[in-house]
Amino acid sequence: MGANSKDFQEAMQEALNTATASSIATHDTQQPMINKITSNAKTINVDDLSPGRRRLTQWLGKTFRVVISDGRVLVGFFNCTDKDANIVLSMCAEYLEDGKDARILGNVMIPGKHIVSISVDLDKNNPSDNVANGDESSDSIYT
Repeated sequence: MGANSKDFQEAMQEALNTATASSIATHDTQQPMINKITSNAKTINVDDLSPGRRRLTQWLGKTFRVVISDGRVLVGFFNCTDKDANIVLSMCAEYLEDGKDARILGNVMIPGKHIVSISVDLDKNNPSDNVANGDESSDSIYT
């Protein structure tokens, strides 16, 4: 068992080293790696999606500003939603009042029933953002 375990560990280490070396070789150091979305899901043809699903796909990784029923404002990167309109934000900060310091929360699930409004920050230089939303830099999506 010891030999097999050692062979397995060596094989795993070699695979890890190979994967790391290939990712370093192909990694463009000029581009920031913040909020890059990776998935094991099959490649989806965006043309086959409904307009709503297409828009949600475009919003993945965008900055969302969510106002909830108790007056708090949560700002973070959009990760997912579900049929009940619950939203998951990553790297989320909570603002209690305008001008006050934020409290860092990390990953947050916001129940849909507590959402008052949502705004998404869009890149004016990205044509795919501007086509769906006019020329505005922020799009209110739920009020």
